[in-house]
Amino acid sequence: MCCKKCRIPVGIKDCHIDHIVSGLRGSNKFKNLRTLCRRCHVLRVDYRHRGMIYKALKDGVIPVNWRNHLWK
Repeated sequence: MCCKKCRIPVGIKDCHIDHIVSGLRGSNKFKNLRTLCRRCHVLRVDYRHRGMIYKALKDGVIPVNWRNHLWK
């Protein structure tokens, strides 16, 4: 399987299942889910990712200028 954002191959143990639309308008239906690699998942704009950003910085998964790489 591949990351839907950057298209790199991602193993089943390393992938992140992400909601395209989250919150009250979102659902867990297959059409609302996408597979992301760790880097793309962390860099997706979401205020709940603060802890993941710190860990990804520490692990070297995202660059120091990570704010320039955020996406929706």
